Amino acid sequence: MARITLDQRAHHVTRQVEFRFKVSEPDIMIPPYTKISDPQDVFKIMGTFYADKVTEIVVVLILDAHNQIQCYDEVSAGSLSASLIHPREVFRSAVHHLASSIIVCHNHPSGNPEPSREDTEIALQLRDAGKLLGIPMHDFIIIHGKGGTSFAERGIIRRAREGVRARASSKLNEAGGQRPVIS
Repeated sequence: MARITLDQRAHHVTRQVEFRFKVSEPDIMIPPYTKISDPQDVFKIMGTFYADKVTEIVVVLILDAHNQIQCYDEVSAGSLSASLIHPREVFRSAVHHLASSIIVCHNHPSGNPEPSREDTEIALQLRDAGKLLGIPMHDFIIIHGKGGTSFAERGIIRRAREGVRARASSKLNEAGGQRPVIS
């Protein structure tokens, strides 16, 4: 049985650490504290990440109170035309990193810029989950080709918010101006 010296053991451990670091290198090179001012900033950063992807991938950008990216988390990788995500996966990293807010991005490898019905539904679910957790979702972005589609710019998230208020006020009116009792 061969004996390993302390120096040999240290060298072996160092090589293992270096290997692990190289294997887990990030796909996105984001300079520390990159500030997000508008969807165009996200398109530039995420466009390079999604450029060679042939399946849908969902990434969450974790933001601090100054809208600077703290980190990102790839929460789902799907098929050519779909990716399954759930709010718990999206917000797990946000809660862990004490995020002030998030931006959710995914790609359409087909290049189609239009959001699907499923895109809109999950965006609204994530928006509502973020409200409950106190971690607002600033935007839900689809990256396609060299550009992107912002739900915030299109007003999809805001319109849905107004729709919820309108439904709530109509229920209030139906109840004779009093709040309905939840039993």
